[in-house]
Amino acid sequence: YGFPTTNYNVSQSYGGFTHEGKTSPYGSIKEPFDLGMGCSSQSDQKNQKSGIGGGAIKLTIGGELINNGSIVALGTIDKNVPRSGGTGGSIWIVAEQISGSGKIDASACPSTEFTSDQAVSVGSGGRIAIYTDAPLQLPVENIACSGMAYSGLNQGSKTKVSGPGTIYIYDSTQENGTLYVKQSPSVATLNNVYTSTPVVGNIALDAVVMHGYTQLRVVEGSSLTLPSLSAVTSLNQESN
Repeated sequence: YGFPTTNYNVSQSYGGFTHEGKTSPYGSIKEPFDLGMGCSSQSDQKNQKSGIGGGAIKLTIGGELINNGSIVALGTIDKNVPRSGGTGGSIWIVAEQISGSGKIDASACPSTEFTSDQAVSVGSGGRIAIYTDAPLQLPVENIACSGMAYSGLNQGSKTKVSGPGTIYIYDSTQENGTLYVKQSPSVATLNNVYTSTPVVGNIALDAVVMHGYTQLRVVEGSSLTLPSLSAVTSLNQESN
């Protein structure tokens, strides 16, 4: 598992921005190894309880990785504090080939884990990087790094949403790899709230694929190099 938190009543960022914008995303798109960050409420500070960020996984496989199960670094919730969940963690996989029907997931703690309608802190997605020699044979749809959204009974119109993290996939047929920024359908359609995922530093990519009320933001002092504007693909009209 990743970290709990000492920053209360604030949603936490790892791979994406939060709805509040009070915390900064961190870590690497292409070489993710950081732990996720937890979230908690002020009322739980005295009990030192919080959601926990996802852990960090690195797998180096000499041959083929056949994934018919689950490789996950998910944010979690403290069952005694059902108001706050952690960010996703990190998954970094290097293999000659990856195939199968399983999932790879570094998403934030899902809001379905909440048993309270008083959610105060929601985490962003984590980071995933996958390197293979041959093109990926595991469906990209099975790879997730979604943020969290919550709109409880007492939230009214103040939907709390945090952005997805980053999914970077590289194989030997590419020069710089592809970045996927995907928010899960359940998060993307909740009050149609946009979320942002940052590019920090100077990064070159062959393509960017976005899905689900997402925005890719190149922060000040950073750069994103692409072959052309056509290298950016939106799988629906809500991404930009």
